[in-house]
Amino acid sequence: MAETAEKRYAILIASSSYPKEPGLKDLRCPENDVDALDAVLRSPDFGGFSKTFVFKNRPNHEVLERIETVLGEAGRHDLVLIYFSGHGKLNPAGQLCLATANTKLRALGSTSIPVGSIKSYFDHSASRKKIFLLDCCYSGAVGKDFTRGGVDDQLQLVSRGQGTFIMTASTGIEVAVEKEGDEHGLFTKHLVQGIRSGEADMNEDGLVDMQELYEYVHEKVREEGAQKPMQWGLGVKGSMIIAKSGRVAKEKRRQELRAKLYELAAQGLLSDGIVSAAVHVISLPDKEMTAKDRECLQLIEQLTDERISVGNFVECWVKTCLSNESEQKGVWSGSPYASNSDFAWSVSFNDGLSGALNRSSNVAFRLVRGGQ
Repeated sequence: MAETAEKRYAILIASSSYPKEPGLKDLRCPENDVDALDAVLRSPDFGGFSKTFVFKNRPNHEVLERIETVLGEAGRHDLVLIYFSGHGKLNPAGQLCLATANTKLRALGSTSIPVGSIKSYFDHSASRKKIFLLDCCYSGAVGKDFTRGGVDDQLQLVSRGQGTFIMTASTGIEVAVEKEGDEHGLFTKHLVQGIRSGEADMNEDGLVDMQELYEYVHEKVREEGAQKPMQWGLGVKGSMIIAKSGRVAKEKRRQELRAKLYELAAQGLLSDGIVSAAVHVISLPDKEMTAKDRECLQLIEQLTDERISVGNFVECWVKTCLSNESEQKGVWSGSPYASNSDFAWSVSFNDGLSGALNRSSNVAFRLVRGGQ
């Protein structure tokens, strides 16, 4: 019997306003955070989630009921993701609680979302794939009272459930940053960007798994400050996929670009040197591309889409894509050849690059090469 198709559910919680608790500072980013994550998870091009449930500044009992219901109804092959952006607080027993619109610090257990409750729902769920993402902020006064071990211990308890992957904004969830001018919390900004840009797809297989996403977010967040995201993946077997990356479409496009170059080379319109250099540019991962590489890639795309002629492509390639070293060392020599009436010169350089230039570009090429 064929296995039941996976269904994907997300519960996204934004807690930015605390009207019943003056001891919790209002936050600027949580609602933007859940909107951005919701969009990328629901998109068929990325997350492809079957259903998302978004809670913005709702009381704890509404959120807890939905969490319990979704986890209770999820099948063994289904994936359930829970995301929280807002404040967190330890209760007197040292247990982590997530603040909601009705939270009162003097009655924390009954007016918040205790992580222990989520653990219980995880434990009793048939789902073998569960993701818990926490972008929690604390005021400075609350942060001073935190003991890192206490919070981490709570998270490790949650992750005992089979196939549970937890990622948090910072060590012990002590600090989560909202940078001035940013629309999103630092952690969530890179979480969404890693999926949407495809940059978190480290092995370029067209999929973003949670380990890849963690490594991407960890690197990006660390580049912007002292915040250090953490992750736990106890009980996870194999790769837990959160989204597609779009890399498959990119690879198809790369194949089109390479095919066009090889076609023109076979017709004698492009030299092996230009084709080799262009294929190298096409193969570069996005994160390794320089501004110059991107200009060269744009030229290749224009050529493939027939927005520029072969002659113009070669002229622009010589001006734009040869390295400074090549331009300094290169010498050219040429003799007419008749494989195509639009071209009059075969050009070669002492660095191994060569190319065909049409009559009009020959003059420009002389200028670029210092009149040699």
